[in-house]
Amino acid sequence: MSENYFSKTLKFSDINYQDAQRDDQVDIFSNYCEILSYFDPKINVQITVHNRKIDIESFKKNMLIPDKQDGKDEYRHEYNKMLLDKAMQGQNSIMREKYISFGVEAESYDEAYPSLMRIETDVTNRFKALGCDVTSCSGQECLNHMNSILNPDEPLQFNYDYPVGSGLETKDFVCPYFLISSPVQK
Repeated sequence: MSENYFSKTLKFSDINYQDAQRDDQVDIFSNYCEILSYFDPKINVQITVHNRKIDIESFKKNMLIPDKQDGKDEYRHEYNKMLLDKAMQGQNSIMREKYISFGVEAESYDEAYPSLMRIETDVTNRFKALGCDVTSCSGQECLNHMNSILNPDEPLQFNYDYPVGSGLETKDFVCPYFLISSPVQK
């Protein structure tokens, strides 16, 4: 990609395709194909499906209801157990995150911005018509996501002030220091 490439990333939720009736499955598939066909050749597009294990401690910290010693903790315990059981079943405690990224070439950010916003609005509306929740990712969220793939055991240490005047780019902060290769087997 060049200096004149500008992109946007959206996170979208799962579509309950398998549980749908046959006619609904055909509609979902057809609408999904329309989303993919929406992009003309001048728009680069990438879909990312990131499967990762649920961090149980983080899940407990962020999702479970803490005790309050108000006589209702037994109900909280029951509810928390239900949440934990649900999180651990089905997908072997795997969380699936889906992203669609698209980008355009333009002379400047100001020139690219209207195109990216138009595409974002169109794609968001099309995904919402499928029943998906869609959120726009900030640059920091995209970097966090890339870092979670490339450096799963290391939190991202980045601030947009870091690269200013240093000659570094954002990719310098998410790329792993080295890649480990497995020995060649004969």
